[in-house]
Amino acid sequence: MKLLYEHDLIFIPILGAVFVFRQYMNSRDCSRYKIPYGTLHYDTCRKKQDFKDAYYVEMDRRYTGLKLDVDLVAKSFYTSRVFYYFERPILKYIGRFKEPEFPLVKRFEIGEEIYCWKVVDRTDDEIFLQWKAAGFRGYTWFYRPPGSRELVFGNSIPAPNFAIDKKTDKPVWAFASLKKATFAGIMALVGPFHTMYSRSLLLSAQKIMFVLPK
Repeated sequence: MKLLYEHDLIFIPILGAVFVFRQYMNSRDCSRYKIPYGTLHYDTCRKKQDFKDAYYVEMDRRYTGLKLDVDLVAKSFYTSRVFYYFERPILKYIGRFKEPEFPLVKRFEIGEEIYCWKVVDRTDDEIFLQWKAAGFRGYTWFYRPPGSRELVFGNSIPAPNFAIDKKTDKPVWAFASLKKATFAGIMALVGPFHTMYSRSLLLSAQKIMFVLPK
């Protein structure tokens, strides 16, 4: 028995296009954020070929919910609708990562693991996590700038390490150039989708804050 008939297949790209357009429209409310000097995100992945970004949204002045700190930002990220219905099933059922619990009030401690992430550093205003999955690694950053209503979310992925010539103790440039070009090409392809998804995640995290108990 066929699950899909030929005339049904036309709806797949249409639904995909509607989803992409909707996410694009939503993402316009989320702007790029200039990473401040001295923050945990600024001090990581500083090589020219590394990938790094950050985005922010502002909370409405009418917000009267839980204390608006960086832990609430991180918790709202992992319990947002976008993460719950898209990324969580992949991590839980395909990646086989343990699903964490999120109490109403939560503090993320150094060494704590959340799916494929691990908290590697934090301050009163920042939470910095490293993730490892499918042979790749990178960093996720949550930030609540003091004295503002901004919610900040960032990512960084280090470029692959180059092979070192044992005789000269310098990179093997032929191999290094290939890895550099490959990494740059991959990021150029996935970059637009990553940007759209990051902004959608942050907006989804923002929305869930308004339905949390006060």
